Amino acid sequence: MPVIHLDLRTLLLMFTMVRVTQAIALLHVWNTNRQYRPAADWALGSFLGAIGVMLVAFRDLIPVWASVVAANALIIPGWMIVDCGIIRAAGYKVPWRICSLISLSAIVLIFRYSIIEPEYITRVIIFSITALIFDGCAVYASLKSEKVNKKQTFRIIAFSLMVIIASSMWRMVSGVSLGISTILLPAPAQTQFFVCLIIFSIVVTIMLVLLTAQKLQDDINIITQQLIHQREVERDYARISAMTDGLTKIFNRRHFDEALNTEFYRLKRSGAPFSLIMLDVDHFKNFNDRYGHPAGDDCLVHVASAVRSVAGRAHDIVARYGGEEFAVILPDTGRLNAEALAERIRKAVEDLAIPHLASDTAEFVTASLGVVTVLPAEIAAPEKIILLADEALYRAKQRGRNRVEAVDPELLINCSLNEGLSGMVQLAWHVSNECGNAVIDEEHKQLFKISNALLSAVICNHPKDECIVLINTLLEDIIKHFKDEEAILKASGYPSVEEHIRSHKVLAESTENLYKKFKRDELNLGELFSFIAYDVVVQHMLVEDKKFFPYI
Repeated sequence: MPVIHLDLRTLLLMFTMVRVTQAIALLHVWNTNRQYRPAADWALGSFLGAIGVMLVAFRDLIPVWASVVAANALIIPGWMIVDCGIIRAAGYKVPWRICSLISLSAIVLIFRYSIIEPEYITRVIIFSITALIFDGCAVYASLKSEKVNKKQTFRIIAFSLMVIIASSMWRMVSGVSLGISTILLPAPAQTQFFVCLIIFSIVVTIMLVLLTAQKLQDDINIITQQLIHQREVERDYARISAMTDGLTKIFNRRHFDEALNTEFYRLKRSGAPFSLIMLDVDHFKNFNDRYGHPAGDDCLVHVASAVRSVAGRAHDIVARYGGEEFAVILPDTGRLNAEALAERIRKAVEDLAIPHLASDTAEFVTASLGVVTVLPAEIAAPEKIILLADEALYRAKQRGRNRVEAVDPELLINCSLNEGLSGMVQLAWHVSNECGNAVIDEEHKQLFKISNALLSAVICNHPKDECIVLINTLLEDIIKHFKDEEAILKASGYPSVEEHIRSHKVLAESTENLYKKFKRDELNLGELFSFIAYDVVVQHMLVEDKKFFPYI
């Protein structure tokens, strides 16, 4: 059976093929990720090393200056550049000047001991010590690297380089002790050195390619996070823009309607007072006619800023209601405090001292304000509060403008007594509640409709069987709506869909419990209204549901 014998020239040729393949692979890696500087180092270093090893493989076949001097003049810088690339990849600054000086000194010495004083073993010592310095620095940087996701890769590189260092040291010591005179002289130390170089050069190459791939993945992750952040910023900006008036930068009418509904039903449950201020800039049409629309816009901006500076509590909501009208929602605010705040707003607008020679009230811009304070539990719907505030604003205009008028408390009592019970608890649907999905919007409207029918039936003492049918219908509609909504949210990629589904389960269980209590005659009107108006409509439809609007 023939035995394959690998002499040193064969090993050199094999190592040459490995270095050429390494150079081609790393050049390709660098070409695909040119922004990664270590990849450029590895490509250049491996390319120089491959040419140098190719020259060494033809030792004794070509002149000494080519196979020794020129070869080492390429191999040593190439070795240095690859190791410096590893140091750079590990996150450390590369001492290029020192490394270049060491590399140049080694080349000069090798030139001396190749041409002037030929001495093979001295060249081996020079080369081994030079490689030890470069590889040692690369090993240290690899082991100390703080790049968490690449620690395992750097450890493998460090291990491979330590094996190469040990092999090189053995070759040097063995060469000195045995007096080896040429690179082609068969010796175990020389053979193991080239075998070791072949094997661990392949390992190091694979690790360098892996490092580049990991860096590319890191870049992709960073870009992805940046895109996600940008999308969140854009979504937040769109959300803020959707509820902000473009001119005055305070809340717009749409957000006012939403906040009015939310606060009204929240306070209806807690029993706290609710105040609303409506403000109108006096003779604003005359102002526009006299000074022009740009001046009119500037006037509205200053008025909005004045109102916002007075109504400065975190939960106060200042909005542009339309044209020259503004509104201020004051949750948990009593009548006296609301009226005092309105007077301060009036004074703040007056103190702006914006000239208004076309006004019949004063020489400066002024405002008329209407104030209403109610207990939401005694009012049918939030629209009634707006009507009452408008009536007060109308009286302020009729009585000379630049003044504050409040709704008479006696008028509020009469309003509550004169409204039919069923009319007091009608849930009103607003366009601002629409998400844009036809299925969800239609089902929301249907839930409003059946809820109003159920509340009216219970208040008006309709037969129990009729109420049970309505509760059953409401329960079925809620469950069907939840299923449809969940399917739409899953398809849209809404990130909080699981949390939304859990809230659906809680509401479904509460509906079933109310149904059981009603059948046992244990359900009171307040509990039923609180569940439908606050838990289902305000807290879920008007708060939780609006979180997924940007996704559909």
